[in-house]
Amino acid sequence: MTFRMVQNCRAESALRAASALSWFGAQLLVHATVSGTSSVAKADEPASVVIVEGERSQPEAPSRAPSVSGSVAKGERLRAPGLGTADILRDEPGVQVVELGGLGSPATASLRGATAAQTPVYLGGVRINDEVGGAADLSSIPLFMLERVEVYRSHAPIVGDRLGIGGAVFLEPRRVQGGQASLGGLVGSYGSRSVFAYAGAGTDQHGLVAGAELSAADNDYPFPSGNGTLFTRADDHSARLPNADMVSRSFWLHLSQKLGPAELRLFYHHADRNQGAPKLALTPSERARSSLNRDLFALTSSIPLPSGGTLEWVSSAIQSSSSLDDPGGELNLASARVTTPGERVEQSVRSRQNHGAFRFLEQLTLSEERLRRFETSHAIESERLSAERREARAALATEVPILGPARGQAELAWAAYATKQSEAGRSSHQEPSGRIGLDLRGAGAEFYANAGLYQRAPTLSELYGASLVVRGNPHLSAERGTVLEAGARYQHLVGGRRLAYIDAAGFVRYAQDLVSYARTAQGYLFPENRARARLLGGEFVLGAAPLPWLESSVVTSLLDPRDRSPARLSVGSANDVLPFLSRITLTGTLTARLQVDSELLEAGTISAKFSYQSSRYADPAGLGVVPEQSSVDLEAAAFGVFSTLVVRLRCANLFDAQRFDIVGFPLPGRSVFLSLEAKL
Repeated sequence: MTFRMVQNCRAESALRAASALSWFGAQLLVHATVSGTSSVAKADEPASVVIVEGERSQPEAPSRAPSVSGSVAKGERLRAPGLGTADILRDEPGVQVVELGGLGSPATASLRGATAAQTPVYLGGVRINDEVGGAADLSSIPLFMLERVEVYRSHAPIVGDRLGIGGAVFLEPRRVQGGQASLGGLVGSYGSRSVFAYAGAGTDQHGLVAGAELSAADNDYPFPSGNGTLFTRADDHSARLPNADMVSRSFWLHLSQKLGPAELRLFYHHADRNQGAPKLALTPSERARSSLNRDLFALTSSIPLPSGGTLEWVSSAIQSSSSLDDPGGELNLASARVTTPGERVEQSVRSRQNHGAFRFLEQLTLSEERLRRFETSHAIESERLSAERREARAALATEVPILGPARGQAELAWAAYATKQSEAGRSSHQEPSGRIGLDLRGAGAEFYANAGLYQRAPTLSELYGASLVVRGNPHLSAERGTVLEAGARYQHLVGGRRLAYIDAAGFVRYAQDLVSYARTAQGYLFPENRARARLLGGEFVLGAAPLPWLESSVVTSLLDPRDRSPARLSVGSANDVLPFLSRITLTGTLTARLQVDSELLEAGTISAKFSYQSSRYADPAGLGVVPEQSSVDLEAAAFGVFSTLVVRLRCANLFDAQRFDIVGFPLPGRSVFLSLEAKL
């Protein structure tokens, strides 16, 4: 059984406003430091109230808040051909990924049973969750531009603008030291191809790196077709997916400059994508198209403080627009074109102080976001939605010593919202959230425990709708809940070499008024609050390196998501498992490295990975099930070929296992990708 879930936004003025604010902030900061004598932190030092000294446990804890559950992906893991940002997150503990089509199609991630809208994703320090659905489209972030990916499975770092229900994801852009340049390309199955390049130079005083990528895919892979008849097997056959082609472009720029003791950092990213908008495989579309455009801008100015901390002024703006064209009426939109632009402008002031063993962080953030929807019928465009929200958020964090190596953390945030929609009037909401934690570190080991409270106001699209298919509910209440977790990290060293490591964490989250979508009899999706929910789970990472050239790891995530609402039985079934969530995910990886140091080849790697995802309910009643899925991938890379070339080969889904996305749409089978990169 298969299922289907079903510009102009003053961007220029927003960018100008953010630029002006940042310039003004930079002038104030530079003026304030004329007499300063403290040294500036290095450009690549993570922005965190917690400063970790000594050797860190493995697997590596995220830098912004190492005392919570988290992990880091970096280096060669981000370079395999044919991989997307969503694929990297899929291998991290506690993460579940939702794909909405073939290669390059929209993909979102969620942590510990939270929805994608409840999981903030930051690129260069700016939250990229769009105003349309509240979720971050990971397919618009090319991996080659990233230096590292930090996943916080518990409470998000306070330097973000959300403490997070299940956590947060931080995507860190690539930086360079000295002079670097690279040019590469990729070819692969189902018409996938891309070309990418970056160049940059950096010193202790300034740095500049810029890159671009152009990618495309035909996505004409075969799938089992029922010929439009679900229960008649006689006419089933293998067909190729039509109208699923994709073209995307991405450009990014990262600039840093020291002005005496102060430092300025600029980050800009543009992404756009155009692709077919296929329906379910049973009834594929022929002419429907969808597109996405997004521009992101961030300017940060920072100065050192006499206490050893820093003062930062951060201005950011993000403008995005998505459109759906349905000239043949295949998607039943009742309009030939639906365009949904949105924008957000944000200003933050952040201060960090170090007073001996005590560390403090204070942050104030002001933001404004806007969402509109236009529908075009008979060449006439009309505005059907205009909504905006203003927010003020204050946050405080501290870390204090307790006894011996034990340290305590406390975070508190308070946000006030004012939401306005032309027909519904104005509403206001206050959102307190916070965390207390305990961290104990020893030689190669770390133990931590956290307890927190959170609230999340519904997104603009949840309140007022994103399209004719996804309706809004202005009567939604803010989600509330509590989170408890405990975990440990340990590594075993012999002669300075790590032989084994373990990372284990357990958690429970109790939620009230959880926002989830239900399908109505008319066929559209409608958000509603679930009175109570409970999510219980654990994550386990085991790794071993018995030989210097051989490494292995196993990542297992367990989740028990339950709807505890009294009304859950009214859906016609006694099922209480929350839909669209797998209760078991598992990834096992084996990697071998070979050092050659010859004139032809310097080094090489080969790895194999097995992935498993258990079945998921596709509706609250538990009547429809997306089956369990598994796949095996093989990767190989050769470094220093003829001194400057890197050749990478990847075979995804080696045994051509049948896979479906969360709405039952078929995903590609066996795929082969080859990339060639020249480093200058």
